[in-house]
Amino acid sequence: MEANGTSKRPGLTIEVFDSFEEADAEERRRNHAMTPVERLNITERLRAQYYGYAETGVEPRLERTLKVLPFP
Repeated sequence: MEANGTSKRPGLTIEVFDSFEEADAEERRRNHAMTPVERLNITERLRAQYYGYAETGVEPRLERTLKVLPFP
């Protein structure tokens, strides 16, 4: 770990903050620095992980159902 409390590894950065307020302010600063497209890409990556198609890249199709209605 470096002297300022930051440790860097490929693809991972660990930062140490003195308070929750300081950490929250840094997170807000980073979020405001991102473009809307960057935020949307992060949201889509999280959605793909949540629904389980992040590994395959194949998005599941919508289930189609047929509803039979009585003849009037």
